[in-house]
Amino acid sequence: YLAVIQALEKAAELKLEQQKQPSTSVLTPLCFAYSRVKRYQKLFSAYEKFFILPEATADADPSWFTYILSVREDAPFTRNELVTFLNERRIETRNIFAGNILRQPAFIDRPCRVEGKLPVTDFIMNNTFFLGTYPGMTEEMFAYVVDCVAEFTGRYSK
Repeated sequence: YLAVIQALEKAAELKLEQQKQPSTSVLTPLCFAYSRVKRYQKLFSAYEKFFILPEATADADPSWFTYILSVREDAPFTRNELVTFLNERRIETRNIFAGNILRQPAFIDRPCRVEGKLPVTDFIMNNTFFLGTYPGMTEEMFAYVVDCVAEFTGRYSK
C-alpha cells in the first residue's frame, strides 16, 4: 500500500514538472487527484482548529476524487458561511450527498428502524463539504484557493 502511494506521489511530481499538455493516460488523473489531496491536506492542516481533516481508514486505498472537509462544531463560522465565501469567489464546492438520509424529503415520515439519534450523520449533513481535485487545476488556481482560504480564516485567526 505505501509503495503504491509513494509511486503515485512520485509520478504526480514528475508529471507536474514534465507535462506541458494534457495526457490521455489513465494514471495521470489519479496522480493529480492524489497530489491535490496532499496539497489540500497541507493547506487545511494549518487551520485544524477550524476543520476536521479526512483520514483514510487503516488498510484502505481510497480514490481521492474530491477533498472532503468538515467544519468543527466549535468553529466561529459555519460550513454555509465558508461555502458561500468560496462559491462567491468561483471556487466550487459541494455538500455531502445525503448526510442523515432520514432527513431527506423522500424518507420523512417513512416507517423504518433507527438505532439512536444519529448525531454523526447529522454533523456530516450540516458541517461537511467537498472541494474538487480536478486534474487540470493549475498552480495558479491552487494558489488562488490558498489565498481565499487564508482570507476567510484570517477573519477568525486572532
